[in-house]
Amino acid sequence: MAEKLDWDDCIRHKLALTMPPDIQRTKEVLKMAMLRLEFWSRSIEAKFAALKIEGYYEIIKEIAFALL
Repeated sequence: MAEKLDWDDCIRHKLALTMPPDIQRTKEVLKMAMLRLEFWSRSIEAKFAALKIEGYYEIIKEIAFALL
């Protein structure tokens, strides 16, 4: 069975890196998420419902990425 590593082990073995926050990139990602939200907030035909769900998924993903 493989050895389990904690966060400090991952950093020490360079499996994960700590990075300073990129505020400008975060702002741009949030701006894009808000633009997508504005677009997908419109009423759509039922046949496009799957695309709307995919759009909301992208919005959630971008906001989560910005928070990280």
